[in-house]
Amino acid sequence: MNLWAAGVAIALLLAACGTGEREAELPVSTGPLAVARITVRWVDEQREEMMTAVAGDKREVTVHLWYPTEFGGTGEPYVPDLPVLAATLGNDRSSAFARVRGHLAAMNARPAAGGPWPVLIASHGSDMLSAQHTVLLQELVSHGFIVAAIDHPHDASAVKLQDQRVVPFAEASWPRLPMPDPSGNPDANSPYALFYRQRVQQRAADVAFALRRLEAENVAGPLAGTMDLQRVGVFGHSVGGVMAGESCRTEPRVKACLNLDGDSGTGPFYLNDDGSSFERPFMMLTKPFNVPDAQLQTWGLTRETWMLNLQKHRDRTFGSVRSDSYLVSIAGANHQSFTDDSLVMSLLRGRSDASIHRRHLELTRQYSLAFFSKYLKQQPAPLLEVPHAPPEVTVQTWRQP
Repeated sequence: MNLWAAGVAIALLLAACGTGEREAELPVSTGPLAVARITVRWVDEQREEMMTAVAGDKREVTVHLWYPTEFGGTGEPYVPDLPVLAATLGNDRSSAFARVRGHLAAMNARPAAGGPWPVLIASHGSDMLSAQHTVLLQELVSHGFIVAAIDHPHDASAVKLQDQRVVPFAEASWPRLPMPDPSGNPDANSPYALFYRQRVQQRAADVAFALRRLEAENVAGPLAGTMDLQRVGVFGHSVGGVMAGESCRTEPRVKACLNLDGDSGTGPFYLNDDGSSFERPFMMLTKPFNVPDAQLQTWGLTRETWMLNLQKHRDRTFGSVRSDSYLVSIAGANHQSFTDDSLVMSLLRGRSDASIHRRHLELTRQYSLAFFSKYLKQQPAPLLEVPHAPPEVTVQTWRQP
């Protein structure tokens, strides 16, 4: 199943030549609640930072806490700390981020009444920032969730730490991506595959650490009493999406997980040695998976055989989930359609396809909200059923008897 290339997300938010001073206006949230955001930086004294050679260097994460508030914002920056991060991000990317508008989060505002709210933890793709999911994050919060969006050092494009250092994306640490064999899967024991899984495990440990810190924050902190940590979900994009499944597999406090177009090469999440996975609801939002005829000819496979093998792989993987699982495919989408990037790039470059990217992002919001509302709030979600799918969406479901 050659979704391997989706495993490494490279941020494509680069301003094209000749864009001048165009701005990108983000869609507004559809929920009744206003949105606020605060940023915290936490050091895990129990874990060494595996990406540095400095003895005693502890793992640290930057977390942006998005939460419902009664007071709307007036246009806070799209990327927190952008002036500090700009040199690491580079002129093109930081310039593009500076021209994104419509960010409605208020900073450090008082939480809204009506909680406690279910908690979602978000994980970005490689060489990206959690801010590049702003449209989805704000949508979820506007409907009554708190979202802890992690910027993972060495995986994110740039992360500011407590001591003011800025950590760049560790591009040089990634081994070369091997070519897949006729099964569609590269060698699961290749240096790339092993490093990929190591990063997934590190991120899952970040989630477990963040949950411990959120428990403390819920007792004494600016959001004290607002979080229902008995109702926790995890979602992410690309490698962050694979990590969401890993959190469902390894972290008992996580009750539902959502993968936004992430694949490890062997599937959208890792299985146990016996082929089993986890007992929590799972959904993958993805794009259609197509292999060119020339590649099939090289492998000596007919398209019919390829599609049959692909479905068997999906049945084996999604069918291992001992709860409801969904595969939702959006026609015409690309890897960045599940982030703000495709829409933002289109708007900054003055292209005519902005409405298409806006629609893909709208569907991402709708399906993400429906999934977490059903499994963390016990609300009806007819959108998840095949008869209710929009024409550009294909839904496959697996349910345990």
